[in-house]
Amino acid sequence: MTKWCKVQVACGAFLTNFFIGGPMKAFGVYFLVFQLDLAASAKQASMVISIMYGTYFFTGAGSCMAVTTMFALVGQIFSDKRPLANNIIALGSAVSSIPLNLLAQIWIDSYGWRGSLLLMGGAVLNTLPVILFTMNGAKHCNVKETTSQRKVFDTSLLRSFSFLLYCLASSMYIASIVLVNTYLTRYAQSQGIESIAAAGLISIIGAVAMALSPLGGYMVSLKTIGPFPVNRSYILSVTLVIQATAVFTLPFATDYLGVVVVVVVYAASLGISGAMPITVLSDLFGTENLLTSLGVRSFVIGAFSMASPPLIGIAVDATGSFSLPFFLAASLSCMAAVFFVVVYLCVGSREDRKPDVIDSDTKVIESNEAKT
Repeated sequence: MTKWCKVQVACGAFLTNFFIGGPMKAFGVYFLVFQLDLAASAKQASMVISIMYGTYFFTGAGSCMAVTTMFALVGQIFSDKRPLANNIIALGSAVSSIPLNLLAQIWIDSYGWRGSLLLMGGAVLNTLPVILFTMNGAKHCNVKETTSQRKVFDTSLLRSFSFLLYCLASSMYIASIVLVNTYLTRYAQSQGIESIAAAGLISIIGAVAMALSPLGGYMVSLKTIGPFPVNRSYILSVTLVIQATAVFTLPFATDYLGVVVVVVVYAASLGISGAMPITVLSDLFGTENLLTSLGVRSFVIGAFSMASPPLIGIAVDATGSFSLPFFLAASLSCMAAVFFVVVYLCVGSREDRKPDVIDSDTKVIESNEAKT
């Protein structure tokens, strides 16, 4: 396996997330124009965005197939520095969200929301040559596929309580991020912040996350930090609690500067966590089943991502308050933090556990791996 092919795959995976994840994060900019131009309620406007997120994860169609495959591919190739590699790949969406949120608002002002969406679609189309470039690199990396890796859904995973609890925790984590991406710009506008400045809040999140994501990836790639062993599940849970605290305090910010401060804290924790849930997935359930486990995880995440924005939109319509989404997002992050710790305690680190103490949930996964 040459270094060049690994660089080619990493660059391709980064650019795939760049051209797919960034436009998705920018969609919150369209919330207000949907309300104004289409006379939509908060529930209806958020439903457009939730369908986009839900389709991306829940049907596993289109872009989800590209991103999921990229993370699975990188998980197999970068076995030693997987957390750092995953965080750098996840950085792609943060990098592209910095200009795209502002560009989306400028495009809306210049060409209307329909013209803006056409331009955004043109950006996403760049994913096609990037995927071809990445697959060419993957051939030279000589990645070996097993029977389990060729399966998108493996029913043996569904018999593992720990794995299903992990999927639930991941779903809550992603749903909290979707709620923030959906309602942050609209909340800022409801507080009298002008549209460009409001759209810039997501760009700030992208910039801070971009700065800290490599650091987070490097930190969790280490075995120890000083005298303390690195436990990725615990670090992930701590960052989620910080995220929850920041999101909960957001509605209490009284001016734009206060909102920016809270957003920076939220973005810092988001940058540290990065793609850590996927790294934790590999740690607990193995890289051999990574494509399978990512597929099942995406399916569960899609249900939460599709349901949460319109459901909270009903409450927003009833109360007229755009603060509610952030309280719910904070609650989801806290519950996800608890569940990630519970999963770790049930399964433990695959590297540190001996075969005779592996629990029944892990045996299901191990037995599936043994068949290959």
